[in-house]
Amino acid sequence: TQYHNPEIERRIRLWREWLERHDMTGELIEQPTRSFSDATPAAYNLMRDLLQQNALKSTAMVGTTFPAAVGAMRACWERGLVVGQYLSICSVNIEWPARFMTPAVTGLDTPNLSKLLRRCFDWFTEDQEWEGPNRLEATQAEFFLGGSTGALKQL
Repeated sequence: TQYHNPEIERRIRLWREWLERHDMTGELIEQPTRSFSDATPAAYNLMRDLLQQNALKSTAMVGTTFPAAVGAMRACWERGLVVGQYLSICSVNIEWPARFMTPAVTGLDTPNLSKLLRRCFDWFTEDQEWEGPNRLEATQAEFFLGGSTGALKQL
């Protein structure tokens, strides 16, 4: 449900490539929001409709963003489905509240950017030319295994 931008398109492409490398299949279920809209209620509505229509074919879902995963999890909760037991939901990226939700959301945690930001702020306050790459970015994200994924029970 996340608005399509180059990053979301990259995440979808990487998911498809991963499925192909592992000889697996997956269905892309999407209803992208408008630019700068919140994906949470859109994901909630989409998942609610899938559950009401008994149209959900998967036992695991990957949200392209944390808000999409949260919306889907809320719809499951309202139907009495325990996420992590009857359905696994994770997110490509998670945000700080993910670890404190019930269940905690599985996904890639936001990298610690403090060293990169410190380098930029130091340069802002100095009277020198920038030395180094023009693009600074975190090179690794940490995987967080939350309770939103796990062994599945039969409905």
